Amino acid sequence: MVTQEARDVFVLMVMVTEQDGRRETTPLDLAVALLQCPGGNIAAIRRGGIQEAFEKGPTDVRFARETRELLEAAYRIALLGREPNLGTHHLAAAVVRHGPPEAVERLGEAGVTAEAVDRLLAELAGGMGAERLVAPLTRRERRAWNRSAQPGAITVGLAAAIALALVVGCVGLSFF
Repeated sequence: MVTQEARDVFVLMVMVTEQDGRRETTPLDLAVALLQCPGGNIAAIRRGGIQEAFEKGPTDVRFARETRELLEAAYRIALLGREPNLGTHHLAAAVVRHGPPEAVERLGEAGVTAEAVDRLLAELAGGMGAERLVAPLTRRERRAWNRSAQPGAITVGLAAAIALALVVGCVGLSFF
């Protein structure tokens, strides 16, 4: 399950890409969206923040390979922490650990460093922090998540498919 704030980051990432006149997102778009998202756990460690309203609407923007890899890394970080939800803190952790230097630098300028994110992950210890779910997990979803989090159960292909499904689902939900 993806938190409302993580979903908002996906929508903002698409908006940043469209505003730049591009049709494919980049890891830097993800970093900028994390900084623009007014809520969530990353807002707690970010200095300042941009409080801007945004509309959610249809788009034809695609996620670049590098962006998909970061989203997969965020999903793996959540799974390794045995956390039932993907939040902004997982997205930020993926960017600061695996992102390109310009994205890491952009987050670092706002105080979102690897150390700050690691400290936040440790403090949350699987909790939601300031984030909320879009909808509660069903019993079946919880069982499926727990089964997938067992060691050795995830392959790169499965992780990629699940991350892509999450992204498509999040962007698809924004149309309603």
